[in-house]
Amino acid sequence: PWVWAGVSCNSNFTIEFIASHLDKELSWLKISGSSAITMDMITNNPQFPWNYRSISLNPNLSADFVTAHLTEDWDWEYVLMYGLFTMDVIDCAS
Repeated sequence: PWVWAGVSCNSNFTIEFIASHLDKELSWLKISGSSAITMDMITNNPQFPWNYRSISLNPNLSADFVTAHLTEDWDWEYVLMYGLFTMDVIDCAS
């Protein structure tokens, strides 16, 4: 009876819960942007279908994580709005 897209919004889930329910219609869009998801969880579970455009909105996002995954499909507008990168880094990369 569960609506798995709704379950995906629950901030009480764990990586173990996600791993044990991969056969369900989880919303990776919602999971990836959740504050319950840390960058370590993503790094340690590369086999999951993370949505990097949603990770762009994750409050746990760090410049180190973005830099380590530059080729992913980021939403650069949101990544840059967080102020993770100083202007000298942006100028150097242009």
